[in-house]
Amino acid sequence: MKKYAQDIPTQWNIIEADHVNVAIGETGYATAYFPFAVTIPAGVMAYTVAAAADGVATLKKLSGTIPAHTGVVLSGTANTPCTFEFAADAAAVDGNMLKGMTIATAVPAGTKAYILADGSKGVGFYRLSESDRTIAANKAYLIVDDAAAPSVFSLKLDGGLTGINGVEVSAGADAPVYDLQGRRLPQVPEKGIYIQNGKKVIK
Repeated sequence: MKKYAQDIPTQWNIIEADHVNVAIGETGYATAYFPFAVTIPAGVMAYTVAAAADGVATLKKLSGTIPAHTGVVLSGTANTPCTFEFAADAAAVDGNMLKGMTIATAVPAGTKAYILADGSKGVGFYRLSESDRTIAANKAYLIVDDAAAPSVFSLKLDGGLTGINGVEVSAGADAPVYDLQGRRLPQVPEKGIYIQNGKKVIK
């Protein structure tokens, strides 16, 4: 007959959780992915990625609830823990380019996956290296199915970019042209101020 030590518990109290805590990092941005729906707390904004082209990831704001299994970019006060209350599930978001993991998982080699980071071009989505392809649990990442995709995507939200230095730079006079809000222009303006090759041009 087995004997049990007196200091080993034989009874557990299970408490039902009603929320999850997420810390917004020092940049004021983070990603999240939950297997359940949550309410977006006051002071936090949540976005999906509706498009990623020409070095810019276009963010689409969510209101009220983040549906279950929805990768999001969170924006809030830097270095602040936020409480996300559980909510009744909402309709899935169409066209979201963000994927997510509930456990730490490696993205297969050859897949163009990007993680949110504060790198050499500011806050944006940076391509995963081939040597370290693990996505942390409950984090979201961007998948781009484009052979010519750049190494980094800036974030475009509320009509502007997180940083004009995040625009992918191409050499030469044929490089893309952007206005000061980070929007790509159809052609080089005859007059005014614009951004080309990462530099401000005044005519």
